[in-house]
Amino acid sequence: MPAIGGTALDKALLPVADKFIKTFGTTAKFTHKKFSTYNATTGAVTASDKNLNIKCIIETSNRTQNDTGLVNLAKTITVASRTFDQAPEEGDIVKILNVVYVVGSVIENFSGQSVATYTLGLTK
Repeated sequence: MPAIGGTALDKALLPVADKFIKTFGTTAKFTHKKFSTYNATTGAVTASDKNLNIKCIIETSNRTQNDTGLVNLAKTITVASRTFDQAPEEGDIVKILNVVYVVGSVIENFSGQSVATYTLGLTK
C-alpha cells in the first residue's frame, strides 16, 4: 500500500513492480484470514475471510523429508503491494496449483517510503 504522497522513487518503482509481477507472475488464490469490517451505522464489527486472485513470483521452492518420512513443502513468493487493500499477515492462506500453503513470514520491500512488494514465506 503506497504512502500518501510518496516520493519520486515510489512513483517510479511501484508501477514497475506491479506490472512485472502481473505480466510474468504465477496465478494464485490468496485468503486474508479474519478480515474485519466496521459498520459505522450499527457499530458492529464483523470478521470474515477475504479471497483474492493474485499474481506472484515464486522465488524459491523446497521439498524436504526427514527420517520419519514426513515431507515439508515450502515456498517463498513475491507479490506487488498494490495487490492488497490490507497487508498480508502470518496465518493467511495461499493456494498455488491446488496446493494450500500458510503464510509464515511477511517481509516488506520498500521503494522509498512505500512498500513496493511483499516477500511471503509459505509452508505446507
